[in-house]
Amino acid sequence: MWPFDRNKKVIAAFKELGDISAYRAITTYGIVNPFGPTMNILATLSNWRNKSSLPVYLLQLHPFSPEILKKWTLPMEEQAHVETINNILDEVCDMRGGCPTFLYPGSLWSEDDSYMMLVKIVMGKEGGVETAELCRRFRANAFARVTYEIASSGQKLQERKEGKWDNSKLSGDEAKEFVLFQTQDKSMRSEFEAFRMAYNGAIKHVPMLPVKLPYNDFLTMFQTIVEGLQ
Repeated sequence: MWPFDRNKKVIAAFKELGDISAYRAITTYGIVNPFGPTMNILATLSNWRNKSSLPVYLLQLHPFSPEILKKWTLPMEEQAHVETINNILDEVCDMRGGCPTFLYPGSLWSEDDSYMMLVKIVMGKEGGVETAELCRRFRANAFARVTYEIASSGQKLQERKEGKWDNSKLSGDEAKEFVLFQTQDKSMRSEFEAFRMAYNGAIKHVPMLPVKLPYNDFLTMFQTIVEGLQ
């Protein structure tokens, strides 16, 4: 069942999926950017009985540019399955975008597998050291952190020009610690609330861009594919 019968832009962006209720998140990560909040969902079919392979999609839920970023074919044979997942994560790490702060393990596979996927993703993103430090400083208060980031954006731009900005990636141990902290219930809910505010704020304050995924449609997709956090 497709819930966006009247929203042709959403249908066009995700038409290939068909019935979105057939999909569940493998893992989910998002960036709380006030000018373009982005939620990425790595999703596949929830029912894989009698299938030799599964489609895996990387979905980008974004107010102005919702799209399927990438599609892979995941074989079910164990060794090929593991190798393909590792290749998928390598490609995700190479995609543009900073270190995500909304991190939500999927319920489709084991908790350990979902957790390690998030660790690998945040390890692959530039600026992870600074992002983790800010999350520690503001401790599950995403709104305060984003407010600080906006207020200090001019200084950071100057530091980047002068080559002083720390663009370092997280090490393995640092990434594990960061993911453990950000996947605590209080942290996830704070990040999601800040994401909601950023999403609606971007729609309101960036009028030159056409809205292709209104917040209600975003929420329907998110709650359909990503189980648990309601």
